[in-house]
Amino acid sequence: MPLEIDIVMITKNSITQFEDPSLFNKVLNSIFQQVPVHKLIVVDGYSTDDTIRIVRKYTPYIIQDARGRGKAREIGIRQVETEWFAFIDSDVILCPNWFNEIRQSIDPKAGAIHGLVLPHRYSVNFCRSMAFLRREKLEQYLYRQQSKAAMTMALLVRTELVRDISIPSDLHVREDKYIRDWIERRGYDYIVSSSAKCWNAPRNKDFRDKGLQDGIVSRRYNYIKERTVWRNAILAFLKALWAILYTRDTHSSKDHLDWYLYWLKGYYYEKCRNS
Repeated sequence: MPLEIDIVMITKNSITQFEDPSLFNKVLNSIFQQVPVHKLIVVDGYSTDDTIRIVRKYTPYIIQDARGRGKAREIGIRQVETEWFAFIDSDVILCPNWFNEIRQSIDPKAGAIHGLVLPHRYSVNFCRSMAFLRREKLEQYLYRQQSKAAMTMALLVRTELVRDISIPSDLHVREDKYIRDWIERRGYDYIVSSSAKCWNAPRNKDFRDKGLQDGIVSRRYNYIKERTVWRNAILAFLKALWAILYTRDTHSSKDHLDWYLYWLKGYYYEKCRNS
């Protein structure tokens, strides 16, 4: 069991991403309250707000690089000194006992362990409606969905497995899938711990650009076959409609549809660009 771990965080204007700027301090405080930190390594994409000023209160280990999220994670990994380390995103607040809970999942085959991410207010009603549709409790639904996904929001990683990873420079999104695939190809497991919980803090909405980038990368790396794209589009519409009927929350349903429409735009933009 690791006694101390390094933390890798990537930042870019992380204060202004929040509706409430004080949340960034809460993110950083939660790390030092819940984790025995050996060192906090911050890779910053040349922030123009007060992100660096705040981060310097917590760590001297700051690197600036503008090549995007994938390369930022790779740079952070190169600085890690501990047997295990954790990616903690700049919009994630760790819940009490996060580290004690997540390390209970360490075994000889564990390569990476992610905590259960609890949704922010923009998506919680949508998640509740999907859980009800499947006759599950909210956390059961989240666990099942997140077990199928790849996330680096609050991910404990066995360092030796990714020490030599080379993440493509165009992966500004979906770098988490690349990391999960890399670990699993080496014969290790990617695990989700249902008891190690964290909270995805509400941010100023940037999901449209992320949906666009996700669509581009999904097409470029063939992560999603085209035959499933329109099936997913129909399902996205039906899910949004159900969420409105169940919760009366039109905002989260509209956000869900908007994200997918921008995802489609990115997917077919990349297809046309390469045809």
